[in-house]
Amino acid sequence: MRHQAPWAAGFRWLSRQDFGPDASDVCVLYAANGSPALLTPSGQEPLHLDDAAGRGYVNALLAPLRIGVEQPRTRE
Repeated sequence: MRHQAPWAAGFRWLSRQDFGPDASDVCVLYAANGSPALLTPSGQEPLHLDDAAGRGYVNALLAPLRIGVEQPRTRE
């Protein structure tokens, strides 16, 4: 793709599986070596997805698709 559009900094699309009022575009960004950063850190604390709060956040996003992430099982 970079050869066909060397001016582009990435691409975006709307997945056919992503539907409904919460549908959004997916973006893939890339940069050439030596170019300025396309994204910068937000300064917000990262959301840890391996605890109850993170799992709840992910499950709220997945709810419209009627899927979810369960708590990991402990190994015996």
